[in-house]
Amino acid sequence: MKSSHSLGQHRLAILLLLPQATIPVRDIPLVALPHISEDGSHIDAAYLFNNAAGFTTEDLYTKNALFTIMKKRNIILAAVLIISMFSVTGCIGKLGQKAPAPIYDNIDKSTRIVSTIVEGQEGNYSMSQLEYIKDNKRYSVFFNNNTRFALDFLKANTNPGDKIMSWWDNGHVIRGYAKRDPIIYSPCREILQTVAGGKWDETKLGPFSTKDDATNIAYALLADSPTITKGIMKRYNTTWMYVARIDMQKIGGMVILLGEDLKNFYDDSGDIKDSARGKVLFKMADGMALKGFEKEYEDEYATVYRLVE
Repeated sequence: MKSSHSLGQHRLAILLLLPQATIPVRDIPLVALPHISEDGSHIDAAYLFNNAAGFTTEDLYTKNALFTIMKKRNIILAAVLIISMFSVTGCIGKLGQKAPAPIYDNIDKSTRIVSTIVEGQEGNYSMSQLEYIKDNKRYSVFFNNNTRFALDFLKANTNPGDKIMSWWDNGHVIRGYAKRDPIIYSPCREILQTVAGGKWDETKLGPFSTKDDATNIAYALLADSPTITKGIMKRYNTTWMYVARIDMQKIGGMVILLGEDLKNFYDDSGDIKDSARGKVLFKMADGMALKGFEKEYEDEYATVYRLVE
């Protein structure tokens, strides 16, 4: 809720009453308002404290004033009082409010999706985690709710023993939500630099995949011909391929493993080159027909293909 006052047009003078000090109001510096969001919903307290603690004796008093040296703790206290004043007058809308409680979506006894509302500068958004237990071990990974329908289809239309081929990023959600076994669900050490933060906790997220397995799947996805993809899928005894559309932006690890150059796939503006769209991954992400494959499911976020010959 926006404040009824124009914050940018007001200046605030603070009279600090100190023992043995008489300070005319005119001699007290005007304190600039701390950084406040446009809608008045939050205040940057760090900005306020940093600026309040930076005042000097010369700034605060004239030469003729009688004063006792103010310790920094009094400045910090003044800053706290400023925050309290804003809170009382309604200038700080959401400061002090409790964060919204997480929303739990229990899929089954061993699986749930935990969604949390996060307040951003441009509005609120939801962040979800998939929590699941497999082989007596608990996992917690990021979950993109947009792919939920495709994963539901995969779970409903495949058999419990079916293996699913997909890039490793999709492995945990296939494993935890769709309850099917992906060929890999973790990166190999050789592409660790492409993982967020450059780290992978094997104790929490599972062991690294082998370089051979990751390379084979990269080769299947970035193949020029679906014949190559089919051969690799048969080697792993799988007939199902799951592709999220965002996978088109996650080929960094594949490129490293195959010794390719990203410039062969994207132009200087970051757009996919026409020559790259002939690769199996890009065709599947776009929902195109591929010889030897049947497209079983498609929405704007993911596709599912089945090997038919």
